[in-house]
Parts: sequence; structure tokens; C-alpha cells
Amino acid sequence: MDPKAVNLRGAGYCFGEDSVIKFLSNNGLDLVVRSHQLFDEGYMSHFSNRMMTVFSCSYYAGKNTNKGSVLVYANSNRAKPDFWRTPTIHQYYGSVLMKSSKAKNLEEVQKQDSLKKLYELIYDNSHNLKLEFEKFSVDIDSEKKGFVEYLTWESLMTTQLKLNIEWKTLFHYLVPNDAFLLQSGTTYISYAKFLGRYRINLDNRLTEWQDDVTNSLVTYFVVNNTPLEQAFKNYDSNGDGVISYLEFWEALSKHNLGSILTQLQCNELMSTIDINRDGSIDWKEFKQYFHAKFDRFNNASEKIKNIVADLSKQLIPKHKSIKNSFLVFDADHNGRISFQEFQKVLNRDLDAPKDEPTQKELFEYVDENSSGTISYKEFKTAFEGANAEKFSKRQHFEVSAKNIFMYHLCEAIRTSKTKLEALWLPKSKNGIIKGSDFALGLKALNDTLAQQPQLASHQIADEQMKKLQSILEKNGMVDFRSFLKMFEVKLYVPETQPPPKT
Repeated sequence: MDPKAVNLRGAGYCFGEDSVIKFLSNNGLDLVVRSHQLFDEGYMSHFSNRMMTVFSCSYYAGKNTNKGSVLVYANSNRAKPDFWRTPTIHQYYGSVLMKSSKAKNLEEVQKQDSLKKLYELIYDNSHNLKLEFEKFSVDIDSEKKGFVEYLTWESLMTTQLKLNIEWKTLFHYLVPNDAFLLQSGTTYISYAKFLGRYRINLDNRLTEWQDDVTNSLVTYFVVNNTPLEQAFKNYDSNGDGVISYLEFWEALSKHNLGSILTQLQCNELMSTIDINRDGSIDWKEFKQYFHAKFDRFNNASEKIKNIVADLSKQLIPKHKSIKNSFLVFDADHNGRISFQEFQKVLNRDLDAPKDEPTQKELFEYVDENSSGTISYKEFKTAFEGANAEKFSKRQHFEVSAKNIFMYHLCEAIRTSKTKLEALWLPKSKNGIIKGSDFALGLKALNDTLAQQPQLASHQIADEQMKKLQSILEKNGMVDFRSFLKMFEVKLYVPETQPPPKT
């Protein structure tokens, strides 16, 4: 590593393992201990335990939920080199939100932006929280379903978020009025409504992926001759009449969607289908969400369905992707396929019906909104999931790369937001920076992620960097503030309500 490379904070210089080893060797030392760098666990080992970072301030600046730690040596016997490479770390909490705190003014805590970190933690852990809440779910009555008792909620929040804080004191800041009720002296919390309050700005901007998933699932049902009611029963694996979150996640995984969608996206999709927000999907909700698209596919003549399935088998091998196939049909590149363009490719390139009446019937089937032209979305909807065998192997499933990629970036970007701002801000004018400077920031982000085991898998490939830059760049410039804002968790501003009585 270049020892003169300026680090992300804009002060001091970066150094690598080679510099550390040289320093230790020149000075006859075994270990470098450093500080002033925040890690969630309060410490971090580097370079095969040749260097250790120790951060003693827990809940740093009132904005983080990190642990503090100290490094302890029982003796200084250098005859035991292993001892020096595995020092004893003592971790602890001690902050304005921890149980040892005597802080009384929660409004002051809120001013310090501490709740924002909690919102982010809840959002990031919503998948695991929902799975755990589901194990202890109770129904109050036939209308009020999907609740957990307060003590269960408190216990799971502590274990899943790894925070030992006064949840009762913070309850009314976290749980909205419509998400809890008091019954026979016990507070019950609707966990789906509670978790549904925490979203990121990205959710409202990039929702096309839900249509992609829905269209592919529906075409899969149709091609496999699976009635919608039977599809519901297949998803409801335990036969209790509702699809739980775990069953929903397992069903998507069987379609190989679990490896494409993030856990947060699975949570978002189920929240969309779960209209009454009771934490599960009943038959009425399932039918309401899927039936319009299902009926359109299912009501098509067998002849048209067979033609669509046959064309689907030809398009991918011939053009490599649905997108490429669309571009072949769209001869004038205006983003729409006319009947003449559609007919020309059928006659010229594909093993397809050549009679005009059948071609028109096929065109009208693909033209879902009857506009007289076929959009890319309509084209993809018709042909993407029609080949059941390829779909089941994930070779035929294509969702919007922009949407999926942004969600996979979510945790990495938000974790490193402050560092990225520090790097980009000096080079910006009103939040606008050159595309080249934006790319340098992402590369620096990769270096940071590589040093954190829990985030190493979120590193951005060079090809993905170029794709992201092409999405955001306008005239060679990128609005980095708008980009970072997409990943912020929306803050819920609660109404005043009493703490739970339990």
C-alpha cells in the first residue's frame, strides 16, 4: 500500500501490513496497539493479529451503539509470544441509553440522534426479528392476529439487536399507537405493524422489482398448470390456512429467488401482500395480489400459451437475455415494439406462426395495456417466466438490475456514509461531484469493507461500480447527497403515549 495515500477522513495517511511488519521488525516489537477508530465490537484485530485497534468509548458521540473495550495483559512475559498475539479484550457498555445510565432526559437523547441508530438497527434486522417474533405469535381474536407479548418483544429486541437497553423507556419512541394494545393487564405488540414503520427512502423510488417478481411467479404458476388456490396451498406448507413469513421466504428460496433478493426485499414484498399487516398472508390477500395477472395469463387460449412458451425457449439461447431480445424486436430503438416490428422478427428469425391472425392474437396478448405497442416491461412479463424448466434453474429469471443492486448496496453504504461524505464533500459543489471522484469514493469504500469481516461480502465489483455510475451520472457529474439519502431509514415521529403496563 502506498504509505502516502490520504485516508478517508482527509487527515493522516494510510498504511498496510507491510509497513506494520517493517515497524515491528525494526523496533523488536510483537504488537502495535492503536485507537481512535470506531468498531462496533469496541476492538478489531488486523494483519494476522500483528496490530490491534482498541476503542474505549461505548455509544460513541451518542450516535452509535458500539461497545467499548480495554486491552488487558496479565503479565509482561515476552517468552510467551502467543500471549502477545492473543491479548485479553474486555468489552462493556456505558452510555446514555444503557441500564447503568442515570440520564433522565430522553428528549436530549433524541436530539443527539441516538434514536436514528436504533431505527437503522431495527430495519437492518427486520428479517431476523420477524422470523423470531413469528415463533411466539399469538392471536388475540379472529380479527387481531400476529401479536407478541411485551416481555417477548423486549427479550427478542435485546438478543437480536445485541443491545441491553431500557426498552420500556424507549417503547413509545419505537412502537406506534396502532401497533400495540392492552389486554387483561398485558401489552401485546403487532410485530408486522411495528416493523413496517421502518423503511428506507429507496423503497418508494425503486419498486419495479416487485412487479418483476410477481410476473415471474404468476407465469411460473400458469406454465406449470398450478391453479392460484393450489399455489397458495403449496406456499402454506403447514396447512394452517395462512402463509407465514418463514413459509414465504422458503417458497421464494425454492424458486431460487432467495439467492437473488435480499432479506430486506423479501420483507418488503410480504409487507405489500399482507394488507391487514398481521404478519401472515391469508388466501384473500394472496388472491387479491396475484389474481389480475394470473387471470390474464390463465385465460389466454392454449394455443397462445403454447406459442409463448415455445418462443421463450428460443429467445434466451438466441439472444442471451430478455433485454437483448427486446432490442432485436425494437428495430427503431424507440423503446416500443410495433406490430410491424413484431411480425418482421417472427417471420425472419424465429420458429413461430406465420399467419397474420395468429400473430395479431399473440401481439395483443403481449400488449397487456392494449396501447398498440409493446413496452419492455410487457415483453419481459410475457416471455421471462414462460419456460418453467429454465425458470426453476434461475436461468430465466431477470429482475431490474438497478433495483436489486441498490438493495444489496444498502447496508454497506449506510455503514460507511460518514466516511464517504468526508471524502466527497471537499470535492463537491452543492453536493455535486465528478463521476471520477464518485468512483474513487466507492473504491475507498471497498477498502474499508474488506477490513470488516461482517461487511466484506458487500464489496462492490468493478463492473457494478461502472453500472452504478452510469445510473447516477448526468453530464459527467453525480449528486452524491441524493444518492446517500436513498439509503437513509425513515424516522418515525411518535405521538405521546404511555409506556406499556406489564
